[in-house]
Order: sequence, then C-alpha cells, then structure tokens
Amino acid sequence: MKKIVLLTLALALAPLRAAPVKSADFYVSPYYAAEGGQVRTLRGVDEPLLSLLASGKAQDLAAARAHIEKNSAAIPPLTLMVLAARLYDAGQRDEAVFWFYVAKDRYSVFVRVIDTSQGARHEEETAMTAFRELLGPYINSYAFCDLKNQQRQRRRALEWVRAHPQAALNDPSLPALGPDRAALTRAALQKIQASADGEARWLNNGAEMKKLQEQRRAQGVDEQFCWK
Repeated sequence: MKKIVLLTLALALAPLRAAPVKSADFYVSPYYAAEGGQVRTLRGVDEPLLSLLASGKAQDLAAARAHIEKNSAAIPPLTLMVLAARLYDAGQRDEAVFWFYVAKDRYSVFVRVIDTSQGARHEEETAMTAFRELLGPYINSYAFCDLKNQQRQRRRALEWVRAHPQAALNDPSLPALGPDRAALTRAALQKIQASADGEARWLNNGAEMKKLQEQRRAQGVDEQFCWK
C-alpha cells in the first residue's frame, strides 16, 4: 500500500498519480488502513460507528453522520477523521472536507485545554498527526479546486465545533493545562478563528494564488482531484 508523505505545502501538493484519485489510500497503524475504497483495518471506533464506517455505503455513512450529530459531545476527533476518509472514498467529497476540518478544529481545541503529553492522550496525538499528514493531501487537493466552496466548508466546520463542544474538555479525569477550562476553550477557539482568518486573507492574495495554481498545474493536481 502506498504511504503518502505530506510535503511542505499541503494545500498545493498531492500524491502524483495520473488518473483521477477516487480513494484515499493510506494507513495509520494500528487504527486505520484503506486501499481502493475498502477498509482493511479500523480500530479505536466504537459501535455502531465501527460497522457503519467500515461499510462505506451511502446509507451507512448517512446513519453515521446522524449518530455523530445526535451524540456529538462524546465523539472523539479520531472518529471524525475516519468519517472524513470514508466520505472521500464514497465520493461525498464536500462532506469529507467539512468533517476533516471539524476533526482538526475539535482536536486543536482539545490539545489547548487538555494535557496530551502522556499515556493514551499522547498516542492519540500521534495518530491525529498521522491522519492530518496522510489524509490531508487528498482532502486539500480537492478542497482547493473551488476556493469559495473551500472557504464555505471551513467556516461551516468552525461553526459546528463552536456549537458542539466536546464533553472530554470538562472531564475531571483528564488533567487540564490550566485551572479555567472555559477560558482555555475560548482562547483555543479564538486562535483557530485567527488562523482561519489568516487563510482567508492568503486566498485573497492574487500573487499567492497564482503561485498556488502554478504548483497545482506542475503536480497535475486538478486532473487528479477536480473531476466531477
């Protein structure tokens, strides 16, 4: 199975393949492995989502999204990353972009509130980094086919994270990085918003966008990812 390495500009660069890229083939040991749109390994996800995400059928992915919306406080970012990967494989690429950004933002809040330096939390951080680096080129290569749509999904994801706080942020068994978890959460959301605003300004910079498009053309990104 081909393992894809994130290059310097994840927004611009993508796996070099001649044909349209219709499945996100990567592995994050021991949690996830997929190839040709089929899951080979899926761990760390509880039922009923385990079966629904492993299936990859449209109706099962719809059921998975409904379950996540209903139980949003309890859903860890790693599960949302898996959802994004499975949605990409199913051809639901706008939703894949949205949930990928949700997973990133939710985890960015988590690591700014909870001490992740030890034990299971450190292992989860390593896995999330791997998902961002390996799934990210698929997601971003498609997302930046349409900059207006990319920004729409980016705003929508951050709004969702604000509206659906993760219960683990207030779990007393998880040590926090400071005494006021609510303040840490607010500060985290402000930092994520500032980053999103910076990205929006970058996308409105004509010179930067010219360079981005040149890099995408050199890599054949549009042919691989902007198919309808």
